[in-house]
Amino acid sequence: ITSIVVFFSLLISYLWVLNVKFDFNVIMLTLLGIIISYFANLFRMAIIVLAGHYRGMAALSFVHSYLGWFIFTIWMLIFWSLMSKLINLEHHK
Repeated sequence: ITSIVVFFSLLISYLWVLNVKFDFNVIMLTLLGIIISYFANLFRMAIIVLAGHYRGMAALSFVHSYLGWFIFTIWMLIFWSLMSKLINLEHHK
């Protein structure tokens, strides 16, 4: 939940600062971003469980502490890169 709230808050703030019109495409990209954030979190949880199962509690604790933010950061960089390109393309039309 926290990663989705952070994602949504950052995205809305970013779009607001750029004065992007909240049209159908922007809303659809936002929903897609939230859905993919959810699946990225499921992926993170699966890795945490697997680390705990195969490597023990120390690995589970380490993966839980660090891997979640790493996955979230990579996802945000990819999404922001794609979103910026799409928004810039719309502004040039």
